[in-house]
Amino acid sequence: MKIPHWAPPTHAMQIFRYAEQGSINFLCVSCTNPDVFLPELHRTRDILEKEDPFVVVQDIFLTETARLADVVLPAATWGEKTGTYTNTDRTGHLSEAAVRPPGEAKHDLDIFLEYARRMDFRDRDSGLLIEWGAPRPAQGARRASRGRWGRRSTRSSPACSRSR
Repeated sequence: MKIPHWAPPTHAMQIFRYAEQGSINFLCVSCTNPDVFLPELHRTRDILEKEDPFVVVQDIFLTETARLADVVLPAATWGEKTGTYTNTDRTGHLSEAAVRPPGEAKHDLDIFLEYARRMDFRDRDSGLLIEWGAPRPAQGARRASRGRWGRRSTRSSPACSRSR
């Protein structure tokens, strides 16, 4: 099965509508708490409480959404993992771990890579979709999302173009 990627990303509320209608039966929630932050909270909670969709939550806390999940994957916090981060201006940054994660908590990248491995994600040429296994090579990797975003605007904002 191929996931279409020729359209803009699907809004979170539309994803929940699809789950409500039964066309999505698996939700993977990572580092967010839709049971608290999405609009139409009662509707969102009703969807999360149903047997379908199957809900997996990856987070650092047992959030309200995690309490409704079928499976909770404990994630490491920012200071417990080496990882890459992308700012809203699309600049990538590498952050080094200060301490090891406690208990069964894992780095987001390790959780993502294990999921991709178990799902056997492939590119259109049957090669591995994810060829890297550590944060440093992942920092420059954009192949999995290639073509998903439009070009950056070259216009500067008024705040950036003020003379000093």
